[in-house]
Amino acid sequence: MLNDLSPAPTAKSHVLTPDQMQLFESIAMDKLGLPGLVLMETAGHQLAKTIAAHHPDYRRCIIFCGPGNNGGDGYVAGRYLLNWGWSTECWSSVHCDVLRGDALRQYQAYAASGGTVRFSDGWSPDEIATIDPGTVLVDGLLGTGLKGSVRGRIGDIIDALNKLDNPVVAIDLPSGVCGLTGAILGQAVRAEHTVSFHASKRGHWLYPGAEYRGSLSVADIGLSSELHQFDESTLLHLAGPELLQELFSPRRADTHKGTYGHVMVIGGVNGRAGAPQLTSDAALAAGAGLVTLGTSKNVVSYLARDAYEVMVAPLYETELDGSWWNGLNRYSSAVIGPGLSPDAEVGRRLFSAVKHITIPVVLDADGLNHLAQQSEDVFLGDSWVLTPHPGEAARLLNIPIAAVQKDRVACVQALQEITGSVIVLKGANTLVAGREGRISVCPVGNPGLATAGAGDVLAGMIGSLLAQGYSASRAALLGTLWHGVSGDQLWKKFGQKTLRARDIIEQLRDVEACYQN
Repeated sequence: MLNDLSPAPTAKSHVLTPDQMQLFESIAMDKLGLPGLVLMETAGHQLAKTIAAHHPDYRRCIIFCGPGNNGGDGYVAGRYLLNWGWSTECWSSVHCDVLRGDALRQYQAYAASGGTVRFSDGWSPDEIATIDPGTVLVDGLLGTGLKGSVRGRIGDIIDALNKLDNPVVAIDLPSGVCGLTGAILGQAVRAEHTVSFHASKRGHWLYPGAEYRGSLSVADIGLSSELHQFDESTLLHLAGPELLQELFSPRRADTHKGTYGHVMVIGGVNGRAGAPQLTSDAALAAGAGLVTLGTSKNVVSYLARDAYEVMVAPLYETELDGSWWNGLNRYSSAVIGPGLSPDAEVGRRLFSAVKHITIPVVLDADGLNHLAQQSEDVFLGDSWVLTPHPGEAARLLNIPIAAVQKDRVACVQALQEITGSVIVLKGANTLVAGREGRISVCPVGNPGLATAGAGDVLAGMIGSLLAQGYSASRAALLGTLWHGVSGDQLWKKFGQKTLRARDIIEQLRDVEACYQN
């Protein structure tokens, strides 16, 4: 089995919660002897450099500063921009008497450098509408630790900012976005670009907050990730598409189709035959040496008619019988569920056979729905991969779909703990919960993948990687990335509305051409 290879942890691969970032800063200040004022100075300097680099044609900036550290970062950035010849103002959301600590000292340094500050008693949110369109606006109103709903004056400021066409740069996280869940706390700033410090935060990647951040950069503020004192299972890990390079190393010359595994795809009844066909074709396209589609006897002739490379076998009648799993363990992996009958008896027979299955399995589609209908929790183990979309996850957890989307991290953790399996929670920025609860976020894919059969293709790809010897965790992660990058390449070629599941299968080879070593 191939190892669970992972990139070396870096500040940019870790995705922190607001509390983790706050704790990390405290650890860094204690171990390195760096006062908070120094960290704020570094962060503000990096912010100013990013503003100048991203907006070379602008020379005017208004920074909206709150009373906390984000506001302090804004004052630092304003001071540097002034020194670089920019016309800069800071508009504070509070009165000067409210400022304390490092934010107060940075305001004083900015003012001593000749910077203009307008405090809350000197301007109205209505004035935002009169700002010149050639001005960069910077959102430093609220920090990442926001928990309550935005209201009052801050809400009015955010509403006014969102009505302008000016470029908006958010400090660390757009004001109003929850840094933990990505929820919108009443209302939030829609930024063109967000500058995060040291590491990205969960709210940058979880929707709907991810829609508000615009493009994202992570600024180095001189803190080594080795200072992290967190259990890996408490962190999100950003899984970039560069990981795909490990999939495409040249194959050895002395190999044959048996070297790359034999996938059994189980599913298909009348009216549901297309799903397992897509899964089977995807498994073959993703590199499996052999694929057999085990299906019901009443659709065998239909599927066999168009199956050129995939073998088709009559595995059961219209429903799984008691011996359907006989011989299954001679395959390298299985994908169970695409196009499977929804009849409850199928689910009973499926999960009564779990104890007999020793090969790695992907459970998808109606396989997941049958799992949700079991009267007791079913512990499947870490050689199984479950691939629910939000609706299927809601059924598995017996909660509303809205609750899944409200806290996707908590839901993927709960599913992993209940089943002991690797979980792929599909959706925008798919989450993969792997071995020992490690959760990765996959920042690839687009709405074009919201099309019939796309999930069946993903299941086949993961099943293929399992057959080739990848661990369940790695197969799930790499399969998800490959699938998402394929969708993104198709988007660039053709747009989103016309994307079909079969297009993803055809695109896999182009992704290989881009990422092969």
